[in-house]
Amino acid sequence: MSGLYVKAVTRSGRKILDDDNKFVSYGSGDVTTYESLSDAVKGASGVIFAASASKNGGDAAHVDYFGVANTANACVANKVPKLAVISSGAVTRPSSIGFKITNVFGRIMDYKIAGETELRKAYEGNNDVSYVVVRPGGLSDEDSKGPSGVEVSQGDILSAEIGREDVAEVTVSALLSSKTNDATIECYGSGGETLFGQKTGPSKLAKDLPDPTKYKHLSSESYDSLFDGILSDSDMLKTGIVSDYTGSKIEPLSSF
Repeated sequence: MSGLYVKAVTRSGRKILDDDNKFVSYGSGDVTTYESLSDAVKGASGVIFAASASKNGGDAAHVDYFGVANTANACVANKVPKLAVISSGAVTRPSSIGFKITNVFGRIMDYKIAGETELRKAYEGNNDVSYVVVRPGGLSDEDSKGPSGVEVSQGDILSAEIGREDVAEVTVSALLSSKTNDATIECYGSGGETLFGQKTGPSKLAKDLPDPTKYKHLSSESYDSLFDGILSDSDMLKTGIVSDYTGSKIEPLSSF
C-alpha cells in the first residue's frame, strides 16, 4: 500500500504517528457534524470510515448510525469516488450469538445495520461514485496473516476472528478495487469459521441457507484476488440469502 497519501481525520485533528511521514497529514472532522465532514472529505479519491461507538467517542446511535449517514452523504455530495465503511460480521443475523453478545453494548449491532441501510440509500442512483461495506469477524491483535490467511465471503453467513492488521489490508484493498463497487463483504481468518455461532460442517448448515462455500473466496496471491467474483449488493439480493433485517427500534435521522 506504499505510495498512498493519507489524511487521518479525528475530532481534534491530533497527530497520531510519533514520527513525521510525508505520506500522512492530519485533519479534523466529527462524524456527528455534516459540515465538518464535508470539509474533511473534499478532494479525496477515497474515504475509509473506521469510527465506532466508545466511552469517549460517542454512542452507537450517533457514530455507527448517524455518523455513517453523514459520511455517506458528504462523500456523495463531494463526489468522492469511493467510500469504504467498516461494519461488523453477523450484523444482519439478530438470532446469532455474535449479534446478541455484541449488541449488549449500546445496541451497537442494531445501529451498525441501520447505518449500512442509510449508506445504501445515499448511493442509490449515484452511478459516478461507489461504496463498499467491510464486515470483519471478531477482532484480535495477532500479526497479519496476509492474503493466504484471510477469507472473504458474502451473505453474512460465515465469520471468525481476524487480526486488525488484516482488516486494514482488506479494507484498503477493497477501497482501491473496482471488483467491490457497491458491494458488501465479510472477512475473517482462514479456518474455524462459524455459521450463526456454530461450527460449520456438512450437517450443521443453518436451515434454508445454501452451502456457504458458494459465497466464499480464498486467496494465496494477493488481497485483490480475494475479490474475484464478488457480487454487488443488488445482485446479492437476487440470491435470496440476504437478510432483510435493518435494526430494531431505530430512531429516524431527523431526530438527531
